Amino acid sequence: MVLGNAWAGISIASIQPRAFRDPGVLRLNITDFPPLQAGFGAVRLAFASLGQVSPMPPIIVSRDDTDFFVVSAECTHQSCLIPAFAATKTSTCPCHGSRFGHDGRVIRGPASSPLPRYDLITEVPGVLQIILPEIASYDVTIQRVATPGTNRLAVAFRSMPNVDYEVLSRTSPSSPWQVRSFAISEAGSADRTSIKGIGSEQVVYVDSDGSSGLFAVSAKVRQV
Repeated sequence: MVLGNAWAGISIASIQPRAFRDPGVLRLNITDFPPLQAGFGAVRLAFASLGQVSPMPPIIVSRDDTDFFVVSAECTHQSCLIPAFAATKTSTCPCHGSRFGHDGRVIRGPASSPLPRYDLITEVPGVLQIILPEIASYDVTIQRVATPGTNRLAVAFRSMPNVDYEVLSRTSPSSPWQVRSFAISEAGSADRTSIKGIGSEQVVYVDSDGSSGLFAVSAKVRQV
C-alpha cells in the first residue's frame, strides 16, 4: 500500500497469522518525507512514540543520491537510540559516543558491530518497500454482520500496542486504496478513521454497499 503522510505497511493481523509468518512490508511514499527528496537526507521512523512500548525499535531511512539505506536506530553497544544521520552522513550515539555511517558501518567505538540493515525494494518509482522481519504479515478477517436491515462488515485484526491503524478498501487489485470510515461497535456510527492498537484482536465495523472489494488494515509509522 502506498499511502499519504507516513501511513504504510502490512503490519496487520487477524485471529490467526499466516502459516509461514511472512515478514511485514513497510511501504513509504518518498514525497511524504522531504529529507528523502534531497541529494542526501535521513529520517528516523517508528510505529509508536518514543518512550512507549513498540513492536520494534525505530529505523533510519537515508538517501545518498540514488541509493537508499535502512538501518536500525538502536546502537549495537548498549541499545541507546541514535539520531537520524546528519549532513556528514554519520550519526553519533548520545550515550557513549559510538559513531556510525549511514550504511550502518561502525566508524568509532565503543560499538563493535554495525547497525542491522533492512532489505528494501525500489521497483515502484517513488516508493520504498522495506522488509521488516520483526513484524509478521497477517490476514485480515472479514465477516458480514448478521443484523437484519444492515449491510455492515466486521473487520478483525490482531493489533500491535500503541500503533495507530486505519481501514482501507479498493474495488480491484489495480485500483488505488481508499480510506474507509468505521465504527467501533456493531451498531455504532461509522465516524472513525483511526484506532490505536492494544496488542490483541480488535474488531471494527465498515458499512458496505454490497459490491465486492478488497480490504486491508494499515499501520502508521511516524517520524520521531
